[in-house]
Amino acid sequence: MTIAPPNLLALHRILAEAGDEAAALRSAVDRVIAGDADSLDAELGLKPGPGERNWRTVAALQRRDDLIRRAAAEHFADLTNREAAEQIASALSRFRNSHDWRRSRAATTCPLLGVKATWWSVLKLRDQPIGAERIRQILGR
Repeated sequence: MTIAPPNLLALHRILAEAGDEAAALRSAVDRVIAGDADSLDAELGLKPGPGERNWRTVAALQRRDDLIRRAAAEHFADLTNREAAEQIASALSRFRNSHDWRRSRAATTCPLLGVKATWWSVLKLRDQPIGAERIRQILGR
């Protein structure tokens, strides 16, 4: 057994008492403590493989896409997906370049109301421009 950090040893003790449900987790911790595995993240399947995205990134993108679909349904329901995507991309771009976003981007809770609150939430998940074509793909799902 290698010298393991106290938190990892505490996790090992907790999992040892947890029963059958924790067997896979316990086994992963055992392999790391024994030195048979380099990373608990990799052993638990949390480290992305080559060409894969981190699970946190995937989850954030899914939440972002859900917000975009909800905004389309609530604010652009009378438009086609193509028209809605163009409107949403334009609105997000304007918001991203606005004083509202620059002033509130560091906030931990949304200080805005209405559709601006949705754009704020989208950009808090991933502060990158989103093109109309990508939004159309999101709306098509």
